[in-house]
Amino acid sequence: MHRSGTSGVTRLLNLAGAYFGPDGIATEPNEENPKGFWERRDVRRICDALLHGGGYDWYRLDGFSTDRIPQAVVEEQLAAFDEVLADLDQHRPWVVKEPRLCLLLPLLLPRLDSPVCIHVTREPLEVALSANARNGMPVQGALALWELYTLHAMAASTELPRVHVRHEDVMADPVATTRRLVGDLETLGVSGLEVPADELVLEFISPKLHRQKRSADQRGHQLNQDQLQLAKIIDRGGIHDVEEIPALSTGAADELATLTRIDDLELALDRAARDQRVQERRYRELDERHQALDRQLDRVAETALDAFDRAEDDVRAMNRGRPATLANYLVALRRTVTPGMSRRDPTPFSRTLAGIDKGRRQVRGRAGIPSPGAGTGTTLSGQDLITRTAPPAEPTGRPKLAVIAWDVGHNPLGRANVLAEVLSHDFEVELWGAQFDRYGSRVWAPLRDATVPINVFPGRPFPDHLAVVDAVAGEIDADVIWVSKPRLPSLLLGAVAKARRNRPLIVDVDDHELAFFDTDDAVPLDRLTRRGDAGLDLPFERTWTQACDPFIGAADLVTVSNSALQDRYGGLIVPHARDESLFDPSRVDREAARRRLGIEPDQRILLFGGTPRIHKGVVEVLRALEELGDDRYRVIVFGTKELEELKPHIGS
Repeated sequence: MHRSGTSGVTRLLNLAGAYFGPDGIATEPNEENPKGFWERRDVRRICDALLHGGGYDWYRLDGFSTDRIPQAVVEEQLAAFDEVLADLDQHRPWVVKEPRLCLLLPLLLPRLDSPVCIHVTREPLEVALSANARNGMPVQGALALWELYTLHAMAASTELPRVHVRHEDVMADPVATTRRLVGDLETLGVSGLEVPADELVLEFISPKLHRQKRSADQRGHQLNQDQLQLAKIIDRGGIHDVEEIPALSTGAADELATLTRIDDLELALDRAARDQRVQERRYRELDERHQALDRQLDRVAETALDAFDRAEDDVRAMNRGRPATLANYLVALRRTVTPGMSRRDPTPFSRTLAGIDKGRRQVRGRAGIPSPGAGTGTTLSGQDLITRTAPPAEPTGRPKLAVIAWDVGHNPLGRANVLAEVLSHDFEVELWGAQFDRYGSRVWAPLRDATVPINVFPGRPFPDHLAVVDAVAGEIDADVIWVSKPRLPSLLLGAVAKARRNRPLIVDVDDHELAFFDTDDAVPLDRLTRRGDAGLDLPFERTWTQACDPFIGAADLVTVSNSALQDRYGGLIVPHARDESLFDPSRVDREAARRRLGIEPDQRILLFGGTPRIHKGVVEVLRALEELGDDRYRVIVFGTKELEELKPHIGS
């Protein structure tokens, strides 16, 4: 039986000169048997295949009979056993230790020449407790296995020469027990063995490895009557004197049936767990495909909307030129002199712009992108203009803070969200921002699932944007207004909201905005009336940004992100803070993320987490990797519009 001390006896016979097998054939030692199992892997495979062929395993033996093992399986494994014997018989005497032979010896016996059986027994309670410690097996179930293995071993060896070795004797006096074992085998005709040196025996057999010690007087409440009787036979050394092998006890049979039912349940649970993992993997794959299709649709829609934006810019630029002015004059003259033609009849430019607007609406409708707002020419309602990313939260009684971004469709929303998150623990915080067509029709992708609610309203060219700002400002109910980035769309809304409710206005500067236009010159407001700048149509363009710079210091408080900006504008430094828990690796399925991004298993990734602009060092990082010459490295950047600026420097 397993856990009976057979490994120790096998090694003692090996020390005495019995051949075990070639190097590397044994099961490796582990915590269960730190000095080795002394089992051959090839013999173990043969025995497992025979048991599995009948639907059994070493612990799954309800109704065991070798007759239930298909003959084809038996013949296949006997052929494999013949190969093992071919090696063993060249090195007689040899020894094979395999607890499953207690059950399977009758099948293999016809292939053996003059075998001698060695019965190794151990206190049954120790066997059961050892199986419980190793396999988590119920003690009663382990005792049932002990009974079954012992009875089958006794029956299989009835007509064979055999020796009985007690584990307790090996542990108590390994030297004397080894001598007695070698002498008994010589008496039975086994030649070629010599008693090993005492020091070799004592070096291998260590009393420290005698675990789960129990004695016969502790059996009463664990073993049934049949098992107690069998244990007494073994105690007095009468295992070879039993004339009629008793049948398996009813209690043991019930316990073996229970072990099989437990195994069936565990197998079913394992199958269910595997099926669940397969379903979860399929769900993730489908979800990734769905997200990929969503992203593809977003890219197509954004590309189309970008094309409409460029077309509108071109048309408006043409409309401001001298040829267009002359054409508009001629159209107006024609309206005047042509009977039946209304002054509201479209000009060629207005028809084109109407077609562009119609195309935008069609793209947004097919992509499921909401319209950025109501049309012009009517009185605007702030509630109708605003789209919220989350429903209003229940009031908490904490002070309310409005953080304003100049556009929610790209990078400016990032700093605004940082400010919002920093104060969300102490304030009721909401984000506000325009959605200009130039920067897409959806909230910036990294923050579409932001925890702070975002109030989105349409960004318009002037003069329409003034009406939008006036309507939206009336909806901002906050105790403090914090403008992120001194661009006109955010600064103007903040100023109007302050005037409406007389609330403190904070202006935050985290970039030198004029640097984006390659200038350091502010523009006085009174000069705007004398400029014929086409950029005045759009509130976020160069001229308006230059005009905003002198007004930064007029805020009730200025905050900046670093000391360089503090030197320029003064104010309080509020660094770029991040919630570190968001970057906990345990929150992300790393392998799924790498597959989604197309990252090969052997590739090493450098993630550039900022907006990919030329002044931020992306090109220098790429050049450094080129010099390293290690093709495993890849750089991942966010595919924002700013990436186009880098392509002349990094290629496509």
